[in-house]
Amino acid sequence: MKKKLFIIAPLLFGLSFLAMAKEGENGKQPTVSQVNQAITTSVKEELSSFLEIIPTTLEKEHGFNDRSEFTKAVPASIYRITNVSKEGNVFETNLYNVIVSVNNQYRAVLTVSFENGKYEIQTVGAAELAKELQLVEIQNPLPSEKEWIMVNMLTQAASFVSYNDINAGIENADLIPLESAKTGLQNASGTRATKSTYKLAEVVQALKVN
Repeated sequence: MKKKLFIIAPLLFGLSFLAMAKEGENGKQPTVSQVNQAITTSVKEELSSFLEIIPTTLEKEHGFNDRSEFTKAVPASIYRITNVSKEGNVFETNLYNVIVSVNNQYRAVLTVSFENGKYEIQTVGAAELAKELQLVEIQNPLPSEKEWIMVNMLTQAASFVSYNDINAGIENADLIPLESAKTGLQNASGTRATKSTYKLAEVVQALKVN
């Protein structure tokens, strides 16, 4: 299979997922830390070699100063990806965004899939999003045993982040708008949205109007 990256067709990588992380101990639902540890372990195994497929001269476009930083790159925060239709229907994706960090600076975002018992790196890129997410996390510390969620409004290319109990719904969660969402939620006069958080129903209605 050809090695590809970012918005091109994906390259599949991964390790077998531990049964404990999928089902939890003794058949119980896994904790956030168990799931994230399984994702982190898989990503660590493949990250350096995956980054090597970035073409020479395109390192900065993918968030890195030079190729020597590939060996310093480590997985940082993990976001479960949830998509929402124009009508407000919520779809789980079995996908995660995993931040790539170099010297504690967020540099890029991986898309990681979970399928057939494996976590697999699909794409890398989104350097500006990585920087934005680091600022969001500084301003909104993650509570213990909560998970980060990336909420994508499919028809408007508007994204939010939130945190919640593992695998919990987002219908009542506080959604923190990213730059794409602030633009998408601007009113008829062109003024960008300024609220710090939104509810899902509020976002769906606002996007329909706009």
